[in-house]
Amino acid sequence: MDEKKPAATVIGMLIGFVLLLAAVWSAVNYLQAGQLRLKEEAAVAEGEVQTAPEGEAVAAAPPAETTAATEQPPAQTVARPAVPLAPGNVVAAFNKGGCAGCHVIPGIPGANGQIGPDLTTIGVDAAARREGTLTEQYVRESILDPNAYIAPECPIGPCPAGVMLQSFAQTLSEEDLETIVGYLALLGTDQAVPLVTEAAAPVALDATIPQESVLEPFQPLPKDPAPAAQIALGKYLFFDSRLSGNNSLSCASCHQPDHAFADGQALSKGYPSTQYFRNTPTILNTVFDSYLYWDGRMDGGDMPTLVRDHLTEAHFMSIDGRLMVERINQVPAYVDLFDQAFGGEPSFGRVLNAVTAYVQSLNSPAGAYDRYLAGETAALSSDAAAGLALFQGKAQCASCHAGARLTDGNFYNTGVATDPAMFEDPERQLTFRRFFRTLGTPNARNLTEDVGLYALTLEEADLGKFRTPSLREVGRTAPYMHNGSLATLDDVVRFYNEGGGPGQTAGLEPLNLTGAEIAQLVAFLEALSSEPVLVEAPTLPDYAIVSLGAGEAAQALPPAAEPAAAAPAPAEAPPEIVVAATKGTCIACHIIPGVPGAVGQVGPDLSNIGAAAGERKPGMSAEEYIHESIADPNAFIAPECPFGACVPGAMPANLATIFTPEELDGLVGYLLTLHDGGQ
Repeated sequence: MDEKKPAATVIGMLIGFVLLLAAVWSAVNYLQAGQLRLKEEAAVAEGEVQTAPEGEAVAAAPPAETTAATEQPPAQTVARPAVPLAPGNVVAAFNKGGCAGCHVIPGIPGANGQIGPDLTTIGVDAAARREGTLTEQYVRESILDPNAYIAPECPIGPCPAGVMLQSFAQTLSEEDLETIVGYLALLGTDQAVPLVTEAAAPVALDATIPQESVLEPFQPLPKDPAPAAQIALGKYLFFDSRLSGNNSLSCASCHQPDHAFADGQALSKGYPSTQYFRNTPTILNTVFDSYLYWDGRMDGGDMPTLVRDHLTEAHFMSIDGRLMVERINQVPAYVDLFDQAFGGEPSFGRVLNAVTAYVQSLNSPAGAYDRYLAGETAALSSDAAAGLALFQGKAQCASCHAGARLTDGNFYNTGVATDPAMFEDPERQLTFRRFFRTLGTPNARNLTEDVGLYALTLEEADLGKFRTPSLREVGRTAPYMHNGSLATLDDVVRFYNEGGGPGQTAGLEPLNLTGAEIAQLVAFLEALSSEPVLVEAPTLPDYAIVSLGAGEAAQALPPAAEPAAAAPAPAEAPPEIVVAATKGTCIACHIIPGVPGAVGQVGPDLSNIGAAAGERKPGMSAEEYIHESIADPNAFIAPECPFGACVPGAMPANLATIFTPEELDGLVGYLLTLHDGGQ
């Protein structure tokens, strides 16, 4: 019997898509804004544009010779205060939330979205929105609970409920939230301009090896470390949330230095609209691993592939590699550091290698246990020394946790119980089923427990088997087991003292340890952690637009080619078509000639849809095809989108209810006229 997907899972998928759309839309708008600024600078340099005091509208000077007959009344221009670029931390917080894709936000590059309310004067408007609510309270509540109050007016008409993302409480840190609230609360007030000062000087990236990467490891490395510049670059990238689809996660979000590069949570949180179903392991000492992941599905010598997996998988950081590289290319300091590290420009492969270089430089130095083995008997307390004897004897721990890393690298089913939270959270359940379906696990839709190694081997004997973890740093990486179901080391020892859990196949037997012996064993396990090393999060470089001087620009440009016949510029679409395309948010995803603002880079370019539509479905006219594609977006998936193959479910499924029949017919008729960008 097939399961019915919970409504929450569908909502989760939509949220994930909207977050990606917002990130891409923000990036596109950012580039367009940069190009516009460069054109304006060039115009000023040529004397074509007059400058005026801040906040005043300026019109171009008329020709010197005019007659009364040709003079026209000056155009009525609404002047807005000129707001300087916001500080880097403010821009980063708004980018992380994807706010720029939907709103106009002064001072935030690319924030000229036409879906949600214009926030130019929200600091003034908010005070009148809710009686008895302070501006900061209103703005904060509107972010954390978007349906608590629906703004009265959006660019496309009355603002509908349910459009704003519901996940900001997860994607934004408390610091991000305070930054955004503080900034918005002053927009439109007299204090707005002092808040947004000129952009700080560009960050100079340090290409020297980080201090945490030069520690002498507890045993010799199996290979030479990467060059210092690659390790340094890898650290910047490791902490940079721009490597995730919606700017909300970095590698360090889950592999936190303060938790020995784990996260202290039972189950990983995953990308917004997903929740992972396994515990985040430490990445310290991974250079010694033969297998990676709890289920060992990746070879330890192929760390770059693991990094790629984390960057691109939907439940991890969910970014397209091309989008990521384009973001990096917009950060001049990164471009310079890539050149130092690799002798060339940024690329997806070099990102993987740089992050790998940093991760594999993170190793535990020798600790109390190592000093004890070297003859320093005072390095372990009496309880810890007694625990070591139990570890090697009565408790039988060393039968699996052996060698310098205290692991045999094998896989066992010890009977760890399934965490009920895995199926109580719809997002976690969705991620769980998608993961095993992707691996080709039989009956993935009906699994009720994590099958572990079985997903790779499909051998019944491997059901529920997971890799023996190293016990290095075990005192700092709680909670424990593949699903974080045991909160403390005391819980772990008592679990094994009972002979493991029901259904275990590891041959475990009750250990009959006394309470005192359990405490001694815990004391030894805690002594397996080295002294914590202070890891400072780097100051990340910001986006910037590089402007070439006239001479440099001339040298940088290729020789001019013979001018081709210019395609006729499309006439502006009729007002009712512009309204319909904006109402359906078509402009956010598609290029639609003649429709202002329709420069989306997510869905197919519609410049030639009038000609192409007739060839998409045999036996269906172009008009029928376009109508069906809007009313039923999954009836036919276009073959190519700007970022690769178009995917099902990306286009909103409710357009048939958003448009009136007249609007739908008008939009279909207009799209039929589009041939090679002209009409």
